[in-house]
Amino acid sequence: MENENKNPNPKVQWWKSLLAKKWTFPAIYLVASVLIVTLLWTRTDTGNYQLSKDYNIISQQEEYVQEEPVDSSGLELDNLEVADVAEMPSDAVPVVSNEPIMQWPLAVTEEADIVTHFYDQNAENDRRAEAIYEYDRTIFNSTGIDIIKGEEKFDVLAVAAGKVVIAEDDVLHGKKIKIAHADGLETVYASLSELTVQVGNEVKAGDKLGQAGQCQIKSDLPNHLYFEVYQAGQAIDPVSVLPALTSR
Repeated sequence: MENENKNPNPKVQWWKSLLAKKWTFPAIYLVASVLIVTLLWTRTDTGNYQLSKDYNIISQQEEYVQEEPVDSSGLELDNLEVADVAEMPSDAVPVVSNEPIMQWPLAVTEEADIVTHFYDQNAENDRRAEAIYEYDRTIFNSTGIDIIKGEEKFDVLAVAAGKVVIAEDDVLHGKKIKIAHADGLETVYASLSELTVQVGNEVKAGDKLGQAGQCQIKSDLPNHLYFEVYQAGQAIDPVSVLPALTSR
């Protein structure tokens, strides 16, 4: 017994000696903390990777779905409003512009003719000579056209739908009408002997506005219509927006 007390187990003696040192327990705590932090970081990183992987898969699936053609076989079409093709005229023409459909301001016949043209500085000399007139020893450039139909009076017609904004007597140009149309277009009808519309009236293409007559500023002409067209306040050649006179 005495010999066993005098010669203790070396392994036990080593542990006792190790635990007796001051730095032993702090070192154990430090090692344990490092292991715990490492374990938590590893688990967190694995979770993030898994989430990112799942997100990528979802994104790819969404892109694939967007590229798939739509199958309309299962759609219920009973409640949809569809244009009745059977009721549409076979010669229907789609509307591609808001511009008024222009027609001549009179019923065109063999006798209809333009005797004064719109003055265009770039036109040939002969055409420019047909686009000027004299009044009170002064030469004027024509901003419209003079139309005759033989020597007879004739009905003056609206060239397009619009609203009458002027209906008055003009000292030089006789009775005069101005109509405002869509898209800033205006038409003027002068040298009229009578008016059949008044300011505020809505007209459509072909409606009678009055009757052609004579005026003081062009007293050398027979019964005629002086016709002007303005686009955004600028006078333009009426022939450029009217149909060709080939229908005479």
